[in-house]
Amino acid sequence: MKQASLFSATALRARWDSNQVLRFLLIGGWNTLFGYLCFFVIYQLAGSFLHYLLVSILAHCVAVSQSYVTQRYIVFRSNATMGAEFLRFNGSHLGVLLLGLLAMFVLVEVIELSPLWAQALVTAGSVFLSYGLHSRVSFANTDIERRITSTNWQSDNAATELGESSHAPDMLTRLALIYLALPVFLYLIGWYQPLLGISLAAVLAYACWHTLSGCVADTLPPSKLIVMLTLYAAILWTVFGGAGHFFYAIAHDWIIRDAVLHDLVVGDWPPLYDAVDDDLYLLRAPVAYFLPAAALAKIFGIASADRLLWLWTVLGVMLFFLLLPLRHDKSLRFIAGLLVIIFFSGMDIVGVMFPDFYAANSPMPGAFIDWWIKPPPLVSYWSNTSNLYWNPNHCLPAWLAIAMFYRHWRHPRFIGIAPLLVALLPLWSPFALIGITPFLLLLLIYWLKSPTRAQLDIPATLTSVIIFGIIFVSLVVPPSNVQLTSSTITAPENTGWIYLNNFNHFLTVAENYILFVIFEFGILALLVLRNLDKNLMAAALVTLLCLPFMSLGPGNDLAMRGSIPSLTILSIAALHQLTAMRYDYQLIRRLAVTAVLGLGAVTSYFEISRAIQWKQWSPNLDFTLIDANNGRVAQHYLVKRGASPFAAVLRQSEPIPNAVDWVRFCPPIHPRNRANRSYVPFAWRNNRNDGDVGRERKRLAGLPSAQNTKP
Repeated sequence: MKQASLFSATALRARWDSNQVLRFLLIGGWNTLFGYLCFFVIYQLAGSFLHYLLVSILAHCVAVSQSYVTQRYIVFRSNATMGAEFLRFNGSHLGVLLLGLLAMFVLVEVIELSPLWAQALVTAGSVFLSYGLHSRVSFANTDIERRITSTNWQSDNAATELGESSHAPDMLTRLALIYLALPVFLYLIGWYQPLLGISLAAVLAYACWHTLSGCVADTLPPSKLIVMLTLYAAILWTVFGGAGHFFYAIAHDWIIRDAVLHDLVVGDWPPLYDAVDDDLYLLRAPVAYFLPAAALAKIFGIASADRLLWLWTVLGVMLFFLLLPLRHDKSLRFIAGLLVIIFFSGMDIVGVMFPDFYAANSPMPGAFIDWWIKPPPLVSYWSNTSNLYWNPNHCLPAWLAIAMFYRHWRHPRFIGIAPLLVALLPLWSPFALIGITPFLLLLLIYWLKSPTRAQLDIPATLTSVIIFGIIFVSLVVPPSNVQLTSSTITAPENTGWIYLNNFNHFLTVAENYILFVIFEFGILALLVLRNLDKNLMAAALVTLLCLPFMSLGPGNDLAMRGSIPSLTILSIAALHQLTAMRYDYQLIRRLAVTAVLGLGAVTSYFEISRAIQWKQWSPNLDFTLIDANNGRVAQHYLVKRGASPFAAVLRQSEPIPNAVDWVRFCPPIHPRNRANRSYVPFAWRNNRNDGDVGRERKRLAGLPSAQNTKP
């Protein structure tokens, strides 16, 4: 009788009600079978013309809805709000999907299983991971409204008590520093001979350990919903950019970046090149952005490098979002804050159309309007989306560094983090370090004036200085022949512009500069000036006002990239204006800020529309950096190996063979560059000295070739 009672209907019902794992195994088995059947049917119907990974994604989309219903009502018996719970459920499944796609790629491409068998193994293996995610994330009992999350500044009371930018370094700070430091470890170990490389890596590890130990975890981590929202936003924002090549990528820039990534994957470290003139050239460039993806691609193959780079970009953008002062206690305001950051830009569309535009050259979707001032001065400040799509290697370190600075610069422990930031940024982007330098000077002044200033960690600071010195010397010495001039009186080399430096020239400089300041950041700065610490706003505005007068390189990268930290501070001020809990700000000012940001959002819309409308192209898996540059040596990327000050201690590497024999075959246009589509024409403003410049061009064209040089 006792044995019989164990299998009675009442006992089985009780066991079913009390055992969540049992319910999950049975329902999970059905969901697994249903998901595989979805894949099987779609693959049989469309496998001949759809890639197996795309079939897997489609099957996931079909299966996930019924899976949510069965998990919610049968397994976990949740009574939470369905909307937020469904987002968490999809976020959990998204992580499983990404891991499954990666595992499936390895099973099919490396182990050479059929897609049907690979999907069966991946589906079976995802069961246990799914239970952990759903029990701890999707159906966890989380009260978002009562939770004060990572920064504590989402609460106005907390911000009042702690003071702006006085929050203690926490786990997010550690993660951001690890993200910035990981490529530097790879560089030190991969570039230098084993003994020296390991020693330098140990020095950096010591600096990181001392710095990270000063980050205190006295604040709660972001809620699971917030983490998933930032992940979704990072994926949706980055998928239209160059990394990953899911859509159109800016061909001129990404052909070069694809070649750098290719060389880091297929070649020894440091990459070495056999140029046309028989000299061996060394890759001398800030390569931190590429190194983690390249290291993994050496394991998984060159075909995976581009998608690994995209995942690395997603992670960096996600960390940037989490570091921002977004309202974590209100989901809608959090999403609104994300949209402000994604679409933040100056009013380029107004600048393009002021005061007139040429016939048939009005801006259209897909036009590049970030650069609307016709030189002089040679200057442009880019939108956040343009920076991410064109040069994530520059904007990601700048965003992470300035976000950490904004959060913590008034906290005593941040003075110990600053030296490590200075050491890590050059290998990512020297322009990021230049752009954040005014803020570091502000930190130094604040620290010196503090009556009870924190003690510097001398050992950690000295080790950071050593790492900075090694990287700085390897990148800067010998010089790369990049022109540093005044953007107002000296035309950059190889651009075709002519600066006459007459009276009309200086009137043009003054007019262009004033309009640039007004439309790019001036109006918005006046509207949000009172929303941030006056010292931060002063540092940002002084930087933005001064950058237009200097030029570095043919396109003045100094202004384009060095402005990113200051523009980010301005975007944070706009965030405070539009998403603050209190509504004691003037309604007219809120509406004005919304209008200015709305006009600026046109620039980001153009960038996204270009990515969608223009033809997607895949990275070339054969071309080296020499190939991508039409057989020429790019002075700012390459240096003769013997000219490197560390030539004697670098690893011995073999030259990477070029895909094209440039001694015998030197076409004027590189074959890969045929993927580059010309930009949609857009308006240049009329300048007072355009007539003089036109006449000067005609005069130069009539001179003999030996005398045909620009003044």
